Amino acid sequence: VGRYEEINPAVYSVITFPFLFAVMFGDWGHGICLLLGALFLILREKKLSSQKLDSFTEMAFGGRYVILLMALFSIYCG
Repeated sequence: VGRYEEINPAVYSVITFPFLFAVMFGDWGHGICLLLGALFLILREKKLSSQKLDSFTEMAFGGRYVILLMALFSIYCG
């Protein structure tokens, strides 16, 4: 449990995890596929949030913005 005035590592992890993923993945074509999937989840956000989703789709929907960052960094590194 963090104490008062301690740095929250989640802020840094949100940026470094997608970038390190892109360094390892680093493919332009697969990055485009990830980008299209993330944009689909983001653009259909209202419709998908009101529906009952299966476990995999719910997990991907919960991380749609992280997937978007992973895709953009992957295109950049590829």
